[in-house]
Amino acid sequence: MNRWRATIGGKFDVDTFADPSGRGAQATRFHSVIDPPFGRKFFNLNVFAFPPLELVDSFLSDVVNWQAASVIAVLPLTATQGFKGNATLLHAYGPHFGIFQRRSGQNLMPAPPMGCAMGVFRL
Repeated sequence: MNRWRATIGGKFDVDTFADPSGRGAQATRFHSVIDPPFGRKFFNLNVFAFPPLELVDSFLSDVVNWQAASVIAVLPLTATQGFKGNATLLHAYGPHFGIFQRRSGQNLMPAPPMGCAMGVFRL
């Protein structure tokens, strides 16, 4: 995550699709599927987004109205085809790679692969 934080100047102001408990959120301010970010404004904020796959289309429709300073989003590589905004691919992950790490007891383990090629985009 430090790599993506550095891309936007050091920290995320809001994580738009965190666990509802806030565990693993990439910012102190966060939203979840219980409190989704849709229809909100994020004026000049640095936003991290890793929407559930079933919400990717809704996310891409809504993000163009957020007015964020920057949005770093983890999405399927094919998701941005036809996207109405600007999307710059920062990094691609093949379908066989776990993108993040998760804690398992005292150890950090790779998260399970997504099953499709994923990319980290700057929107």
